[in-house]
Amino acid sequence: MPAVVEIERLSKLFFRRIRGAGLRGLAGAYFRPRTEQVVALRDLDLRMESGESLALIGPNGAGKSTTIKILTGILHPTAGTVCVLGLVPWRERTRLAMNIATVFGQRSQLFADLPAGETFELLARIYELRPSDYRPRLDELVRRFEIEPLLATPVRKLSLGERMRCEIAASFLHRPRAVFLDEPTIGLDVIAKQQIRSFIREMNRDEGVAVLLTSHDAGDVEQLCKRVVVINHGTVVFDDRVSVLRRRHLRRKQIGLRLSEPNVTITPLPGVTVLTARGYGIKLEVDTDIQPIAGVMNALAALPLAGPIPLDPGSLGAALFLALLAFVADWILTFSISLCSFWVERTDGLHLFYMMFRRMAGGFVVPLTVFPEGLQRVLHYSPFPYLVYAPARIFARGSLEGSFGALVGLLVLIASGLVVLRGVYRLGLRRVSAQGG
Repeated sequence: MPAVVEIERLSKLFFRRIRGAGLRGLAGAYFRPRTEQVVALRDLDLRMESGESLALIGPNGAGKSTTIKILTGILHPTAGTVCVLGLVPWRERTRLAMNIATVFGQRSQLFADLPAGETFELLARIYELRPSDYRPRLDELVRRFEIEPLLATPVRKLSLGERMRCEIAASFLHRPRAVFLDEPTIGLDVIAKQQIRSFIREMNRDEGVAVLLTSHDAGDVEQLCKRVVVINHGTVVFDDRVSVLRRRHLRRKQIGLRLSEPNVTITPLPGVTVLTARGYGIKLEVDTDIQPIAGVMNALAALPLAGPIPLDPGSLGAALFLALLAFVADWILTFSISLCSFWVERTDGLHLFYMMFRRMAGGFVVPLTVFPEGLQRVLHYSPFPYLVYAPARIFARGSLEGSFGALVGLLVLIASGLVVLRGVYRLGLRRVSAQGG
């Protein structure tokens, strides 16, 4: 089967005008213009087979986007030959456009003011698709990309993740033989990235679409591509399977440990370096060429690693009782913020700040064990860790006697909170009465 992309000794030069600062620089650039030559690509060789998934990676300015623009016919090369699906891109761009698709993560092919569904209709006319072919294809893409609720919404009102799903669905509308993706997941959250990767992987596997991807996200490369080409300063410096790149150049791995005992000494192992060792935490760096990860994990199994200790019924009951008290204290604090509306018109900002602090101090965002020990002790006497996190973690590390101080602290907080709440409420009523409310 013929190759989808064939590139031989491709070079691309840009010329950039140089201008000095100030009025003198402006006049000098006008009367004696100077330019400098920028080499975007230099003797680039690349071949991509039908149905292949290939990642083109490298630092900013390496020539990745320039390569894709030449492959789609947007730019003309300075030298070299390029063939995509048997066509020269910049000479037969119209024919080529009917068989390829391009998605730029920072540019949109959708019309901002049109609903996504109408944009699909317009693209079907542009690609000259017959209704008998277009309708079943659109239904299939809508189902695969889960975009049916988005079809009636103007594109400018979609979130970035929703828009990218519509972008990629639109790119597959005319059944292209090759898809060029230039950073398709840039700016997306973890869930949206995973959805986009899953959709692209399905289309590559089920329809045999060749995928050329550029990205700075290692997750995109590892999950979507089997082969990777690394370019730097417009030249190929590596061309092999992703597994070979990982094994040959990404040898060093880091392992973080949380121990149940402080200042534990680790037996030295070849290829293992201790980066930090402080208190209950240890961070190691492993050179997998010297020491396999399995050997390191076997050696670490003998260490006193921190982990949940089985709860006895008494401790579990105490944890649930403290959780109940914590919910009461949390309600008092929340209601106290609401009472501020006697003095200010909006309390949304205070509520938002309190909720963010509550989630962080309660262990909802990250485990409390990552905080310094002094901060952990302070939070131990606050209600936040006992809302959800404490029954599963705090009481797994201590007994009922060890948490007696926290019990007393919560009772004192609730009692004092009720007194303050009563006083603030009365002050607020007096203020409203004085104003004639």
